[in-house]
Amino acid sequence: TDNPPIVTAQAVGHATIFSGTASVDVLVLPADVSTGSLPAGTVIWSNPVAAEAIIPAVPSPDGVADVFGIEGDGTVHAIRSDGTTAWTAATGIPAVWMLEGDALADFQGGMVALRSDGIVSYDGITGQVKFVYPKPADVDLSLEGVHTDGTIFASTWSRSNDGVDTVSVIGIDAPQWSHQS
Repeated sequence: TDNPPIVTAQAVGHATIFSGTASVDVLVLPADVSTGSLPAGTVIWSNPVAAEAIIPAVPSPDGVADVFGIEGDGTVHAIRSDGTTAWTAATGIPAVWMLEGDALADFQGGMVALRSDGIVSYDGITGQVKFVYPKPADVDLSLEGVHTDGTIFASTWSRSNDGVDTVSVIGIDAPQWSHQS
């Protein structure tokens, strides 16, 4: 009847609690842990996402993630500080590309990622695509970084028929996203 429920164990160690078809692994600690301190290395939460990469989010009022877990197929999971998944987005961007800097926290609670069609911004609350900056024709586009005000920095590279390379830096003013309460 306690809220939250208090479970008393016979001994220190791991236990699995079953309820119907669900189960949860529980770490039972000594009674003196009630002081609020946990032994070093104690797992305080986990998330079952099969992530190949974890990139830090930048928590803000416009986002719910503390980290982004990225699966091999590019599916992104926004994970809160309590271990729960806030949202999931299928980006279609392989995790290996995201590990090479093609996905970054946007300082607005969400993230931006480089796709073959341009730079995509994902909303920090819902994970939905906010906007796409289209890749200019006949150039290579790279995601370079994000400013704390949300400005996205990218670069383009192209080579003319006469062998002259042209490199440009682009500052993209990400549209502000408002949320209804």
